[in-house]
Amino acid sequence: MDLLKKILTVLWLVITLGVLVVLIFYIWNTVDKSSQVISETLMSLSPNQKNQLPPQYASSIGNVKVKAYLINVNSACLDTIDVDVEMENSYEATCYNLIFAMQRQANENLISPIPNGLSVRGIYLLGDGELVIDLPALILKQLPIANTAIGELLWVYSLTNTLLQSEL
Repeated sequence: MDLLKKILTVLWLVITLGVLVVLIFYIWNTVDKSSQVISETLMSLSPNQKNQLPPQYASSIGNVKVKAYLINVNSACLDTIDVDVEMENSYEATCYNLIFAMQRQANENLISPIPNGLSVRGIYLLGDGELVIDLPALILKQLPIANTAIGELLWVYSLTNTLLQSEL
């Protein structure tokens, strides 16, 4: 009976380790493929396209009122404010306009996920609907709230909730 228990325990460990190795390999492969797609897309852009803030090919199609989610530093939550944003015929350009509007609305209690004086290096909408926001490394120094667990979540959700609204 003891021998059977040992054999089953070893078999269970081998199967568990095998599943973990396969799972880790699958995740690593998926992340690697996604990063290659992003890199290829960014490399395929001309230098002029990478540095356009907002993209020069965009043209205004009117204003719209949308909700911007700013980080409330006093209560560690997100607060919504209504901002008027100039809609462009390019989603990326509209995102730039919305980020600039969030920066203008920030004050000592509500902070923008992109601090004043810091600009987004690029916004790219990939073919599969994935939105890539290229930020400088300075953001961690200029936005110390993003260095805490709750602050990082608030930062991510502030950008995500604001830029992925159906009104845009």
